[in-house]
Amino acid sequence: MKKVKVKVNFKRFTISLLVFVVITLLITNVSKKILAKNHNDKNIDSSKSLETYIDTNKDKKTDNPVEDVKNPNNEDGIPLEKGSPKDEKKVDKVEENVPQANADDNSSKPSEYKETFKDDLFLGDSITDSISFYEFLDESHVVAKLGLTSKEAKKKIEDIVKTQPKNIYIMFGMNDILTGESSEDFIKDYRELIQAIKIKLPDSNIYIQSILPVAPKVKNKKPLLTNENVDDFNQALMSMAKDDNLQYLNIRSILDDDMDLLEPDGIHVKYKFYKLWLDYLIENTK
Repeated sequence: MKKVKVKVNFKRFTISLLVFVVITLLITNVSKKILAKNHNDKNIDSSKSLETYIDTNKDKKTDNPVEDVKNPNNEDGIPLEKGSPKDEKKVDKVEENVPQANADDNSSKPSEYKETFKDDLFLGDSITDSISFYEFLDESHVVAKLGLTSKEAKKKIEDIVKTQPKNIYIMFGMNDILTGESSEDFIKDYRELIQAIKIKLPDSNIYIQSILPVAPKVKNKKPLLTNENVDDFNQALMSMAKDDNLQYLNIRSILDDDMDLLEPDGIHVKYKFYKLWLDYLIENTK
């Protein structure tokens, strides 16, 4: 068989190869531009989306930025304010709110009162107990209890004797009034209390303090606790003090001069009252 010789046209081949290379380069460049454009467009859209979010929300305000987080102090998620019932030291059966110290009142100097009354004892219900609660005096100088009456106080004689006080300041009456007893029965219990103290502490000076007045609205919730009954019991106390040669201290005059010293419940006395009370005692017994 006769072989056929193929003659290659190098010139034409070279031109075709060159054209192929050029076309390939063009296609590659075009593809790169298209891909680059798509990528940029995507980034631009993403940036616009973030910018739009920032612009939309940068001025947005919320009243409670942690509204979904419950307060650990309250199972309902409601914050407990300072001085609320869950924090408070309960003071007296007749009291519905615990008096709050005035943080701006810098006039009182508890350390001076502690020194002045270092040999004395205060006996009473929760109103008296707040003297130590506010740290005007140490607890060792206060024998007081929630809802304590003059009758029940006779069980506290040993606690009173422990301190061997030079002066004893007694204040009872509000809870006694709430028991419904008469002023005569009140004085009977009061006198027995004093006699029991004198047997154990014959050299101690005993001061009888008046019952404090209350706001007129108190009788709406506590019909027995009226200023009429307070006046009746105070009159009985004055008579007893005179008959038994005891000094009667008219502490209620502090409130008579300024009823704003009462807390909103009409029974409690404010922090400022305790300074005025102790100042009154210093002026009249020291």
